[in-house]
Amino acid sequence: MINFRRVSCINGTVPLLPSLMSAEELCSTCKFIEDGEERIVVGSLDLNQCLWLPDELTGKRPGVTESSHTRAYLSNVCVAKELQRCGLGYALVDKSKKLARQWGITDLYVHVAINNEAAQKLYIKSGFVYESEEPAQQARHLGRPRRLLLWLDMKNETL
Repeated sequence: MINFRRVSCINGTVPLLPSLMSAEELCSTCKFIEDGEERIVVGSLDLNQCLWLPDELTGKRPGVTESSHTRAYLSNVCVAKELQRCGLGYALVDKSKKLARQWGITDLYVHVAINNEAAQKLYIKSGFVYESEEPAQQARHLGRPRRLLLWLDMKNETL
């Protein structure tokens, strides 16, 4: 992919129990077999290390140059509604932090909707801090809720 150095999709899965097999709404592409056991994806996130990240994604931390390859961004973070607030989101973010450390990432960013308090609590619990807030005019123009940009200093993160 253009402008991407590395991308990893991290998934959380559970065994596909007989009670779930009859559910028609389960996406067939989310089901798979691992070691003979049927499983289903119930959460995921993408960790993106780009050749460059626009200011919208990275904020303006002092000392971070535009050509820095040590920054990454979390995106597409989701957990099945039935399993939210059970620690799966925290486990996914924790796994992404460990992978980011292996990649040599020093600064990790994520956007969160200003009205998504549960996600904000998850990221704060995971060590992220407030970086900036999207202007209301920009959010309106893009037809979405305003977002906060959160930052994690991986240099000071203990895993």
